[in-house]
Amino acid sequence: MTDTGQLLASLNDPQRDATAHVDGPLLILAGAGSGKTRVLTHRAAALIQGGHAEPGQILCVTFTNKACGEMAERIDHLAGNSGVWVRTFHSFGLQMIRSGALGTYVDPGSTVLDDADQRQVIRDCMKSLDINSDQNPPRKMLGRIEAFKRKGQLPEDLDAERLELIEGFPIVDLYFAYQNTLQRNRSLDFGDLLLYPVRALAENPTILAAQQRRFKYVMVDEFQD
Repeated sequence: MTDTGQLLASLNDPQRDATAHVDGPLLILAGAGSGKTRVLTHRAAALIQGGHAEPGQILCVTFTNKACGEMAERIDHLAGNSGVWVRTFHSFGLQMIRSGALGTYVDPGSTVLDDADQRQVIRDCMKSLDINSDQNPPRKMLGRIEAFKRKGQLPEDLDAERLELIEGFPIVDLYFAYQNTLQRNRSLDFGDLLLYPVRALAENPTILAAQQRRFKYVMVDEFQD
C-alpha cells in the first residue's frame, strides 16, 4: 500500500490538485493519455488513506469490462485489497436491479437477454404488427428503441403523432409491443440496465437518498462517451 504522500509525489501539479480534492464536485477535462484514469485511481486511494471514506463508500464507474478490471487492479495496487466498488455502468445498474434497490420499477429476478434473444423478441413484435422485417431490419428497429432508452424514454413518454411511421405504424407502437413483451417474460435488454436505475434515481427521492447514503464519493471515467 502506498501512503498519501507517495501518491501525491508521483503526480504532476494538475494531477496532484485533482487527486487531493475532497469535497464537492470535480470535473476533469483532459485529452487522451493525459492521466485522467491515473487521477481517478489515485484519488480513490487518497480518500481511503486520508480517512475521508471507507472503501465501500467509493464507487468508480467506467464503460468497458477491460477498463473496469484495469482500474480495480490499479486501485488495489495503491490501496491494498481495498474493496472499492469498481463497475461498468451496465454492471452497476444490474447490481441495483438485482438487489431490489429500485423497488417497483423493475422485477429484481428479471433475465437479461443477449443480442440474439433481443432480435427474436423484436421479430415477433414486428410480425404481430405486420411490419416487414426485410424492409425494416430487426437490428435497425432495436437501434431505434435503444436510442429512446438512452434518452431515458419509455414508450408512454413519447408522442406518437410526432414520431416517424413504419409501414403505417408509429414506431412507438413497436416500442410498446417490445417493452410489454419483455415485462411479460420478466426480461430486460441492455438498455434497461441503465434506463430503470436512472429513472428510479430521478423520480424517487427515497431511492436516491439510499444510494447517496451508501456512496460518499462517485467517480466516473470518460463520462462523455
